[in-house]
Amino acid sequence: SMQRRALLLQAMGLSEWRLARPHTLQGALEKAVSEQVKLIVVSRHNPQSERLFSDLLRALSLTEAEVLSVDEERVQHLKLTQATDFWLLQGDGQTPPELPHAARIYRSPVWAEFKASPAAKRAFWQQIQQLPQ
Repeated sequence: SMQRRALLLQAMGLSEWRLARPHTLQGALEKAVSEQVKLIVVSRHNPQSERLFSDLLRALSLTEAEVLSVDEERVQHLKLTQATDFWLLQGDGQTPPELPHAARIYRSPVWAEFKASPAAKRAFWQQIQQLPQ
């Protein structure tokens, strides 16, 4: 609501007219990524609560704290100071986001398809195996 926004601005010490990019308040504020994050998952559906996802993390020797899950919109606003691996869970037709800090980029179909497809899981595994650890 407008009133909530005014209160938020006030709390942040900003007056209405000083805000040049009002859209940044719609949850798209730049988010600094913790240095411990090693993998950023870009997916419309956040898979982090799913059993298969936990199993994959274990297989990759990653902890929950080392993984960040964001959607395509949010990924544009991440502030990364270190090179990080990305796993894009997107359909084929989608334009991948620009990822200037990507060390490695893994690609898979959207999560629901990935989950149901042994071929997609195999392909993901191959992408990981091929690259130097």
